[in-house]
Amino acid sequence: MKKILKISVWMVVIVGVVTLMSFASKHQEGKICWNLEIEVANFNDFNFVNKTMVLDAVHDAMDQVVGRSMRDLSISEIRKSVQVLHAVKDVEVKKTLDGQIMVWVSQRTPISRVLFSDGSSLYLDDEGHAMPTADHYTARVPVILGNLSGNAAAILTNDPFLHENEQIRACYELSVFTLHHAWLHAQAEHFFLDEQGDFVMIPRVGNHRVVIGNTEKLGTKFQKLEAFYAETVGARDLNKYTTINLKYRDQVVCTKKPW
Repeated sequence: MKKILKISVWMVVIVGVVTLMSFASKHQEGKICWNLEIEVANFNDFNFVNKTMVLDAVHDAMDQVVGRSMRDLSISEIRKSVQVLHAVKDVEVKKTLDGQIMVWVSQRTPISRVLFSDGSSLYLDDEGHAMPTADHYTARVPVILGNLSGNAAAILTNDPFLHENEQIRACYELSVFTLHHAWLHAQAEHFFLDEQGDFVMIPRVGNHRVVIGNTEKLGTKFQKLEAFYAETVGARDLNKYTTINLKYRDQVVCTKKPW
Protein backbone atom coordinates (compact mmCIF):
# COMPACT_ATOMS: atom_id res chain seq x y z
CA MET A 1 0.00 0.00 0.00
CA LYS A 2 2.84 2.41 0.91
CA LYS A 3 4.62 1.61 -2.37
CA ILE A 4 1.45 2.32 -4.33
CA LEU A 5 1.03 5.61 -2.46
CA LYS A 6 4.63 6.64 -3.14
CA ILE A 7 4.24 5.83 -6.85
CA SER A 8 1.02 7.83 -6.99
CA VAL A 9 2.67 10.84 -5.35
CA TRP A 10 5.58 10.73 -7.80
CA MET A 11 3.17 10.46 -10.72
CA VAL A 12 1.36 13.55 -9.50
CA VAL A 13 4.69 15.41 -9.19
CA ILE A 14 5.83 14.35 -12.65
CA VAL A 15 2.52 15.30 -14.25
CA GLY A 16 2.68 18.65 -12.46
CA VAL A 17 6.21 19.35 -13.71
CA VAL A 18 5.32 18.36 -17.27
CA THR A 19 2.21 20.56 -17.15
CA LEU A 20 4.23 23.49 -15.80
CA MET A 21 6.91 23.06 -18.48
CA SER A 22 4.25 22.86 -21.17
CA PHE A 23 2.60 26.02 -19.87
CA ALA A 24 5.95 27.84 -19.72
CA SER A 25 6.82 26.73 -23.24
CA LYS A 26 3.47 27.93 -24.63
CA HIS A 27 3.83 31.18 -22.71
CA GLN A 28 7.32 31.67 -24.12
CA GLU A 29 6.37 30.82 -27.69
CA GLY A 30 3.52 33.30 -27.56
CA LYS A 31 5.86 36.20 -26.79
CA ILE A 32 7.55 38.63 -29.15
CA CYS A 33 11.35 38.66 -29.00
CA TRP A 34 12.45 41.97 -27.55
CA ASN A 35 16.21 41.40 -27.23
CA LEU A 36 19.06 39.51 -28.90
CA GLU A 37 21.97 39.05 -26.47
CA ILE A 38 25.35 37.96 -27.87
CA GLU A 39 28.38 37.05 -25.77
CA VAL A 40 31.74 36.09 -27.30
CA ALA A 41 34.03 34.39 -24.78
CA ASN A 42 37.66 35.46 -24.92
CA PHE A 43 39.54 33.10 -22.61
CA ASN A 44 42.90 33.37 -24.40
CA ASP A 45 42.91 37.02 -25.48
CA PHE A 46 42.23 36.16 -29.13
CA ASN A 47 39.82 38.32 -31.10
CA PHE A 48 39.00 36.40 -34.27
CA VAL A 49 35.27 36.45 -33.59
CA ASN A 50 33.38 39.58 -32.56
CA LYS A 51 29.74 40.41 -31.88
CA THR A 52 29.23 41.95 -35.32
CA MET A 53 30.29 38.73 -37.04
CA VAL A 54 27.96 36.67 -34.85
CA LEU A 55 25.11 39.12 -35.40
CA ASP A 56 25.56 38.87 -39.18
CA ALA A 57 25.50 35.07 -38.93
CA VAL A 58 22.31 35.16 -36.84
CA HIS A 59 20.65 37.41 -39.42
CA ASP A 60 21.75 35.03 -42.19
CA ALA A 61 19.68 32.38 -40.45
CA MET A 62 16.81 34.64 -39.38
CA ASP A 63 16.25 37.85 -41.34
CA GLN A 64 14.69 39.44 -38.28
CA VAL A 65 15.02 38.45 -34.64
CA VAL A 66 13.92 41.34 -32.43
CA GLY A 67 10.23 42.07 -32.96
CA ARG A 68 9.50 38.58 -34.25
CA SER A 69 7.38 35.88 -32.60
CA MET A 70 9.47 33.53 -30.47
CA ARG A 71 7.78 30.53 -32.07
CA ASP A 72 9.15 31.58 -35.47
CA LEU A 73 12.76 31.75 -34.28
CA SER A 74 14.71 28.51 -34.77
CA ILE A 75 17.46 27.83 -32.24
CA SER A 76 18.95 25.07 -34.41
CA GLU A 77 19.12 27.28 -37.50
CA ILE A 78 20.79 30.10 -35.58
CA ARG A 79 23.32 27.71 -34.06
CA LYS A 80 24.09 26.14 -37.45
CA SER A 81 24.66 29.54 -39.08
CA VAL A 82 27.03 30.78 -36.34
CA GLN A 83 28.93 27.48 -36.27
CA VAL A 84 29.86 27.98 -39.93
CA LEU A 85 32.35 30.66 -38.87
CA HIS A 86 35.71 28.84 -38.94
CA ALA A 87 37.06 30.55 -35.82
CA VAL A 88 34.03 29.49 -33.74
CA LYS A 89 34.57 26.51 -31.45
CA ASP A 90 31.21 26.14 -29.67
CA VAL A 91 27.83 27.84 -29.88
CA GLU A 92 24.99 27.82 -27.39
CA VAL A 93 21.62 29.37 -28.24
CA LYS A 94 18.60 29.52 -25.99
CA LYS A 95 15.25 31.23 -25.62
CA THR A 96 14.36 32.82 -22.30
CA LEU A 97 10.90 32.86 -20.75
CA ASP A 98 10.74 36.65 -20.91
CA GLY A 99 11.28 36.76 -24.71
CA GLN A 100 15.02 36.98 -25.35
CA ILE A 101 17.40 35.06 -27.63
CA MET A 102 20.75 34.40 -25.96
CA VAL A 103 23.79 33.43 -28.07
CA TRP A 104 27.06 32.38 -26.41
CA VAL A 105 30.14 31.74 -28.56
CA SER A 106 33.62 30.41 -27.75
CA GLN A 107 36.60 30.83 -30.05
CA ARG A 108 39.22 28.43 -31.32
CA THR A 109 42.80 28.85 -30.05
CA PRO A 110 45.41 29.29 -32.83
CA ILE A 111 48.87 27.89 -32.11
CA SER A 112 50.70 28.67 -35.38
CA ARG A 113 50.32 30.44 -38.69
CA VAL A 114 51.16 28.58 -41.90
CA LEU A 115 52.27 30.59 -44.94
CA PHE A 116 52.06 28.70 -48.25
CA SER A 117 54.31 29.11 -51.28
CA ASP A 118 51.52 30.88 -53.17
CA GLY A 119 51.32 33.59 -50.48
CA SER A 120 48.08 32.41 -48.87
CA SER A 121 48.02 31.58 -45.18
CA LEU A 122 45.91 30.11 -42.38
CA TYR A 123 46.12 29.37 -38.68
CA LEU A 124 46.24 25.94 -37.05
CA ASP A 125 44.37 25.63 -33.77
CA ASP A 126 45.13 23.46 -30.75
CA GLU A 127 42.63 20.78 -31.83
CA GLY A 128 43.97 20.31 -35.34
CA HIS A 129 41.53 22.55 -37.19
CA ALA A 130 42.38 25.07 -39.88
CA MET A 131 41.34 28.67 -39.24
CA PRO A 132 41.29 31.55 -41.75
CA THR A 133 43.27 34.71 -41.14
CA ALA A 134 41.34 37.85 -40.23
CA ASP A 135 41.65 41.38 -41.61
CA HIS A 136 40.88 42.88 -38.22
CA TYR A 137 43.21 40.80 -36.06
CA THR A 138 46.59 39.00 -36.15
CA ALA A 139 47.54 36.43 -33.52
CA ARG A 140 51.06 36.43 -32.13
CA VAL A 141 51.96 32.78 -32.73
CA PRO A 142 54.94 31.02 -34.37
CA VAL A 143 54.97 31.21 -38.18
CA ILE A 144 55.75 28.21 -40.42
CA LEU A 145 56.68 28.93 -44.03
CA GLY A 146 58.88 27.67 -46.86
CA ASN A 147 58.24 24.95 -49.42
CA LEU A 148 54.64 24.33 -48.42
CA SER A 149 52.50 23.31 -51.35
CA GLY A 150 48.76 23.77 -51.42
CA ASN A 151 46.44 26.67 -50.84
CA ALA A 152 44.84 28.00 -47.68
CA ALA A 153 41.38 28.38 -49.23
CA ALA A 154 41.38 24.80 -50.52
CA ILE A 155 42.37 23.39 -47.13
CA LEU A 156 39.79 25.48 -45.30
CA THR A 157 37.10 24.30 -47.71
CA ASN A 158 38.00 20.65 -48.23
CA ASP A 159 40.24 19.55 -45.37
CA PRO A 160 39.37 21.38 -42.15
CA PHE A 161 40.80 18.57 -39.98
CA LEU A 162 44.17 18.47 -41.78
CA HIS A 163 44.47 14.67 -41.80
CA GLU A 164 44.80 14.33 -45.58
CA ASN A 165 47.62 16.85 -45.99
CA GLU A 166 50.94 15.36 -44.86
CA GLN A 167 52.84 18.66 -44.78
CA ILE A 168 50.16 20.49 -42.80
CA ARG A 169 49.78 17.55 -40.42
CA ALA A 170 53.52 17.76 -39.75
CA CYS A 171 53.18 21.52 -39.18
CA TYR A 172 50.47 20.78 -36.62
CA GLU A 173 52.63 18.22 -34.81
CA LEU A 174 55.49 20.72 -34.61
CA SER A 175 53.12 23.46 -33.44
CA VAL A 176 51.62 21.35 -30.66
CA PHE A 177 55.05 20.31 -29.43
CA THR A 178 56.21 23.94 -29.42
CA LEU A 179 53.06 25.05 -27.57
CA HIS A 180 53.60 22.59 -24.71
CA HIS A 181 57.31 23.29 -24.22
CA ALA A 182 57.83 26.73 -22.74
CA TRP A 183 61.58 26.83 -23.42
CA LEU A 184 61.12 26.06 -27.12
CA HIS A 185 58.16 28.41 -27.43
CA ALA A 186 60.31 31.23 -26.06
CA GLN A 187 63.20 30.38 -28.41
CA ALA A 188 61.33 29.87 -31.71
CA GLU A 189 60.89 32.95 -33.88
CA HIS A 190 59.63 30.98 -36.84
CA PHE A 191 60.07 27.69 -38.71
CA PHE A 192 60.44 26.94 -42.39
CA LEU A 193 60.36 23.81 -44.52
CA ASP A 194 63.44 23.64 -46.75
CA GLU A 195 63.85 22.06 -50.20
CA GLN A 196 64.97 18.75 -48.64
CA GLY A 197 61.74 18.52 -46.66
CA ASP A 198 63.42 19.35 -43.34
CA PHE A 199 61.92 21.70 -40.79
CA VAL A 200 64.32 24.45 -39.75
CA MET A 201 63.95 26.73 -36.73
CA ILE A 202 65.08 30.35 -36.69
CA PRO A 203 65.73 31.12 -32.99
CA ARG A 204 65.32 34.47 -31.28
CA VAL A 205 68.87 34.31 -29.85
CA GLY A 206 71.88 33.88 -32.11
CA ASN A 207 72.36 34.27 -35.84
CA HIS A 208 72.04 30.62 -36.86
CA ARG A 209 69.59 28.00 -38.08
CA VAL A 210 68.51 24.86 -36.23
CA VAL A 211 67.82 21.92 -38.56
CA ILE A 212 65.09 19.75 -37.03
CA GLY A 213 64.36 17.35 -39.87
CA ASN A 214 60.99 15.63 -39.69
CA THR A 215 58.63 15.64 -36.70
CA GLU A 216 59.73 12.26 -35.33
CA LYS A 217 61.38 12.22 -31.87
CA LEU A 218 60.98 15.95 -31.35
CA GLY A 219 61.47 15.53 -27.60
CA THR A 220 64.88 13.91 -28.05
CA LYS A 221 65.96 16.47 -30.65
CA PHE A 222 65.15 19.49 -28.54
CA GLN A 223 66.66 17.95 -25.41
CA LYS A 224 69.91 17.82 -27.37
CA LEU A 225 69.48 21.43 -28.44
CA GLU A 226 68.76 22.63 -24.91
CA ALA A 227 71.84 20.81 -23.60
CA PHE A 228 73.96 22.30 -26.37
CA TYR A 229 72.73 25.81 -25.58
CA ALA A 230 73.47 25.26 -21.88
CA GLU A 231 77.07 24.33 -22.73
CA THR A 232 77.49 27.23 -25.18
CA VAL A 233 77.66 30.31 -23.00
CA GLY A 234 76.31 33.62 -24.35
CA ALA A 235 75.00 34.86 -27.66
CA ARG A 236 78.54 35.57 -28.89
CA ASP A 237 79.37 31.88 -28.77
CA LEU A 238 76.14 31.00 -30.58
CA ASN A 239 76.96 33.50 -33.31
CA LYS A 240 79.98 31.40 -34.25
CA TYR A 241 77.65 28.91 -35.90
CA THR A 242 75.64 29.05 -39.09
CA THR A 243 73.85 25.73 -38.59
CA ILE A 244 73.01 23.47 -35.64
CA ASN A 245 71.76 20.12 -36.93
CA LEU A 246 69.61 17.89 -34.70
CA LYS A 247 68.86 15.18 -37.27
CA TYR A 248 71.64 12.81 -36.31
CA ARG A 249 71.23 10.27 -33.53
CA ASP A 250 72.89 11.03 -30.18
CA GLN A 251 74.78 14.07 -31.44
CA VAL A 252 74.50 17.67 -32.49
CA VAL A 253 76.35 18.54 -35.70
CA CYS A 254 77.33 22.19 -36.05
CA THR A 255 78.68 24.24 -38.93
CA LYS A 256 80.87 27.18 -37.93
CA LYS A 257 81.24 30.45 -39.77
CA PRO A 258 84.47 30.67 -41.81
CA TRP A 259 85.57 33.88 -40.08
